[in-house]
Amino acid sequence: MSDRTAKPGKKVLQRLGMSQLQCDLRAMFRVQPAARAMVSGLGRIGEYLGADYLVVHARIGANFLSEEFSDEFEPSDQLRDVVNGAMGDVMDGGQARCIRLRSETDGEDGPTVIAAILHDDENEPAGAAAILLRECARERAVEVFSAFESILGFISVLVSQDPAGANQAKEGAKKNEAALIGVEAEDPMQLAFHIAGNLANRHGLDQVAVGLVSGKRVRVASVSGMDVVRASNPGVKWIRDAMEEGLDNADPILFGGDESEGTPDCDYPLHRQWHQEVSGDTVGTLPIRFGDRIVGMVAVRQSPGAGLQAKNLEGFQEELEPYARLLPLAQRANRGIVRHVADQAVSGVRRVAGSTVRRAALTFVAAASLVYWLMFGTMSYSVVVNGRVAPAQTQHISTPQDGTLDRVLVKVGDVIQPGQLLAELDTHLDQLEASELQAQIAANVVEADRALVEQSAVDRRVLESKRRALEAQLAIVNQRIERGRIRAAAGGVIVAGDPRERIGYPLQAGYELFQTARQDRVRVIMEVPEDSIIEARKADHAQFLMAARPDDGIEIGALKFPPAAKPSDTGMVFEVETTLVTSDVEGELLPGMEGVAYLELGERNAWWVLTHRISDWLRLRFWI
Repeated sequence: MSDRTAKPGKKVLQRLGMSQLQCDLRAMFRVQPAARAMVSGLGRIGEYLGADYLVVHARIGANFLSEEFSDEFEPSDQLRDVVNGAMGDVMDGGQARCIRLRSETDGEDGPTVIAAILHDDENEPAGAAAILLRECARERAVEVFSAFESILGFISVLVSQDPAGANQAKEGAKKNEAALIGVEAEDPMQLAFHIAGNLANRHGLDQVAVGLVSGKRVRVASVSGMDVVRASNPGVKWIRDAMEEGLDNADPILFGGDESEGTPDCDYPLHRQWHQEVSGDTVGTLPIRFGDRIVGMVAVRQSPGAGLQAKNLEGFQEELEPYARLLPLAQRANRGIVRHVADQAVSGVRRVAGSTVRRAALTFVAAASLVYWLMFGTMSYSVVVNGRVAPAQTQHISTPQDGTLDRVLVKVGDVIQPGQLLAELDTHLDQLEASELQAQIAANVVEADRALVEQSAVDRRVLESKRRALEAQLAIVNQRIERGRIRAAAGGVIVAGDPRERIGYPLQAGYELFQTARQDRVRVIMEVPEDSIIEARKADHAQFLMAARPDDGIEIGALKFPPAAKPSDTGMVFEVETTLVTSDVEGELLPGMEGVAYLELGERNAWWVLTHRISDWLRLRFWI
């Protein structure tokens, strides 16, 4: 790149002073309307600063101004986007910015964009302006930055003074109804509403809609006569479809007018659908262009006898041309934080990439590096499976004999000790029988003593035999009473069983009352799918993450692989398990907890890790 633009700029600054420029601008604003004076002053400002390209998007009084100046230099669309992006950033941040598009290397001058804010008579932001210097040293950029900000401040003062020329322009704008008074240029939705209402009122159209273009899609931002535009509205859907068809065509489309009916070239199905849904009204769409890019779409509708023709669409397009520069700026100013950060990242990449050749080289290097890593690099490979915590050992406590349930002393979740009384059966009749037997034994003892006194050996032997029989019966009854008291054989926690609803009901021997589990040990059961079991068998340890504590991983080892699979809701799985001592694990491990287990299998080829599931599926389905 030559230094033609840098050297003349320095000579101009030596020849002209800031005072002379201010005098010239004051004279322009004194005899001309503010908007026209701004257009005339762009060339003078660009000459003074030695700028290759200068652009301004602002609201001057009652008019929207979107003009540019170029010193025999036509910027590309990409460069225009960078400049407009800088203007949107200063509108967002409220401060002027100086952006070096390429870092300085070995003293070589680099292109520089300087953007600043214009203020209105109420000291509110009314727009922004920016200049581009294709070759500018760092010291020169600081000087131009200061001068440009001072010039825009001086212009803001001139605009706020409201000279006679500006008053005349405002009066003409009121008569023409073309001014968009009070429109916030940084709000694309409000700008779209005013464009639609202004065009409909000026030409007496039944309906006008404005859409914002993003890629190949159109978002309907405003429809005249509608306060709220909902994408689900059928009428809005017909308009959006017609706009997207017009976006693909890239030229104005009229359907239903005298010039379009019966012409094969005008048979656009989406316009035809809109035309039919609005009872045969004439409909049309036209693009709003900014350079070679379409930034917006306008849809119009008019009654059949109103004489809407294709040449009218061309006239509308010329009227809307000034808004072509405002729409991208307004959309950028209204960006959310995520979109703003994304645009900043893309802009930074473009600045680092530089020219097209450099971008192509960087892209090639990145693609080659990715391919090399896929072919020769490695990744950590693991099998991720579902897991759950289960009791290590369970015990079922049942009724030892037939009987009626009388009391229940524990419930689910209680910790029990060995020998603790858990429940009782009704043993009232057995206790009565035991009392009767004890009385009979006592009477037998008295009779045996009498036989001893009378020295009757036969009677004494008979009585002793009868007493032993009664004692045996009492032992059986006492054992039955004790078996009615249900106790814990070992310590643990009750994990299932709530027989309190069965109190007073007769139960058969073997009826399960409780299920207990040990507290000191648990099992972790992992459900490994059958397509991963071969690889999983190579793992000697795993890491278990519970849904209740996803931040704490539990290392587990001594995996036990079963010999056969079991059916599950997701297919055939192998239940791999291991036992953990709860005292060795931080936090609680309760039966029923679920999570995921990672079976680490070491490093594998990156390409295989990323694609083996797809290739395996293709082999199984298509025998590839």
